[in-house]
Amino acid sequence: MRTHPERSQKGFSLVELLIVIAIIGIIAAIAIPSLVLAQRRARESSAVSCLRAYSSAQLAYFATAGKYSKYGTTTELANGFLDPAILADATRSGYKFKFNLDATSASFTANANPLETAGSDKRCYFLDPSGVIRFKIWDGTDAGQSDSPIGGQ
Repeated sequence: MRTHPERSQKGFSLVELLIVIAIIGIIAAIAIPSLVLAQRRARESSAVSCLRAYSSAQLAYFATAGKYSKYGTTTELANGFLDPAILADATRSGYKFKFNLDATSASFTANANPLETAGSDKRCYFLDPSGVIRFKIWDGTDAGQSDSPIGGQ
């Protein structure tokens, strides 16, 4: 009978590698949904922040240049009241913005709708001169004044 001289093992066995891959898969299955949720919340926070900035700019314009009688056009707001980048690019952080001023400049509205419409949990937002930001689950139509306020305002 032949005896084999002892060989030194270098590296990992197939079973050890499969166990490590399984553990990585389990960790990924736990972490990825949380990451996706965090990204969605970050996009929503960015959209709300843009709407708040627009509201603040409109109210500042109304109180100063508008002499308490009119709100500003996007061009007027870009002249020192709001970062022109917010007004120039209608898409930001996964949302499309619509800034509207009525014909007499006596009122304004703003909407933020998600660019990616897949999924049932996307929110769209609405803002008017009251400063209350309202939201609803995206169904293809804009949020409006009758929708729920964010943060229980």
